[in-house]
Amino acid sequence: MFQIIDDVVDLTCGGIDELRQRLADLGHSYDLTAMPDKETVELSSTLVKAMPLTVIQSIRRLLHGGTAHDVLLLRNVVPSAPELEPTPASLYPLPRHTETRLRELVLLGVMGLLGEPFTFASLYGGRIVQDVVPVRGAEDEQTSGGSKAFLEWHVEDAFSPDRCDYFGLLCLRGEETAATRIAAVKNLQLGERHRAVLRENRFVIVPDIGHTLEGTGPRTLTPVISGPAPDPEICFDSVYMTPSDERDSDGREALEGAASAIVRASADHTLKPGDLLIVDNRRVVHARTPFNPRFDGTDRWLMRAMVCSSPLQHRRRGGARAIT
Repeated sequence: MFQIIDDVVDLTCGGIDELRQRLADLGHSYDLTAMPDKETVELSSTLVKAMPLTVIQSIRRLLHGGTAHDVLLLRNVVPSAPELEPTPASLYPLPRHTETRLRELVLLGVMGLLGEPFTFASLYGGRIVQDVVPVRGAEDEQTSGGSKAFLEWHVEDAFSPDRCDYFGLLCLRGEETAATRIAAVKNLQLGERHRAVLRENRFVIVPDIGHTLEGTGPRTLTPVISGPAPDPEICFDSVYMTPSDERDSDGREALEGAASAIVRASADHTLKPGDLLIVDNRRVVHARTPFNPRFDGTDRWLMRAMVCSSPLQHRRRGGARAIT
């Protein structure tokens, strides 16, 4: 569990009623089940005026100065829903019930305070909100559908310079044995030799198997750690990242050192229904502990949304919600 109060905002004590009333109004006024992603994002922006002040203030703190772990946990941002549909059995887009779409709106509305929601066209059908659920046959995979295997340390879409700046995980159904682990690069205790190597453009990353891409193409050289020393950034994937030169023993040793430092600096949180965990994808790596899925419609169910915090960069992409 996070120990620093700045990382957690609990909305149980009130201030959320206006947002829930606004959601109820939207559910009655729109056919959300048939609404395309572009219109869904636009509609989610209307929730801003109903957001609790504590949410807006905490988002601004994360965006402009960070927190102890460069994450933010919003508790009870959506109510429990006994009528919630079964946990999806697939990572690919399926029709949604209205109650589920309302939760998508909350996720997109909160994340919209940090930037422009987007996804990759190659990722799970290009859906703006993705499901993170156990998939039968993928139990041991390093993807959103994995379960029985430890989901190794990574940043989202590390292979791409267009990876998101922040992502949010909204818990619809929890799993007590599945802990989300995070580690902020600013908290890593690294030796100077390893740190120097990790700042060099001597590493490559291939796309993970969640992306449907034809060939990997040439990979751009990248450092693991970049940015100013007081506020560093990280690009890391313990599965898909290697030194560009297979003979580079110093690079391999530095990656191993980074992996060990990440474990030492890590913090855990087991997501519960109503929790929204927001992660700075440029400064934090994350992982997930293994769990045993039941495949009975009651398994762990998270929704994920990603944002680009730069309006200029978003415009340069043509304002696309699913980039290629």
